[in-house]
Amino acid sequence: MSQVRSARPAPRGATSEAAAAAAAPALRLVDRSALPRRRALTRVATVLAATLAGVGLFGVVALNVLLAQGQAGLDTLHSRADAAAARNGRLTVDVAQLESPERVVARARLLGMVPLAAVVYVPAADPASPLPPVPDGPVPAAAKAAAGPTATPTTPTTAATSTAASARTTPTTPTTTHKP
Repeated sequence: MSQVRSARPAPRGATSEAAAAAAAPALRLVDRSALPRRRALTRVATVLAATLAGVGLFGVVALNVLLAQGQAGLDTLHSRADAAAARNGRLTVDVAQLESPERVVARARLLGMVPLAAVVYVPAADPASPLPPVPDGPVPAAAKAAAGPTATPTTPTTAATSTAASARTTPTTPTTTHKP
């Protein structure tokens, strides 16, 4: 059978403890001068990582708060826009009712207005002729009645301007004659 042999034979006459101590390499403890420096670096790294995690978490919470505030402001603006749209609709209906011809006629009759008997068009004044003088005081009722529906200028005019003025006020047929 096979026999197990050790790689190194123990010296003769040595005890087993002494042989084990001589055969094993000398062990030493961790250098005590490097230990505080290594622990300090570990503590700094741990504190830095915890601080960064806390700042990151605070940033996420702050952004979430800002987002919630923005959403609340947006909801407020939407509700104000909806209320303004509803008010605009009511005001549009009110304006349509106030502008209706039936209401305008009824209001005019309440104010004492009457319908027109006939429509009278006042001709435009001739720009080449001067306007008649305007009295300083109130116009007497007799002068108003004598003026009639159309006023005629009281200043003399030339034949060309009076013909042009009459052509604008009343339609006439041409009265030219041609002799062969």
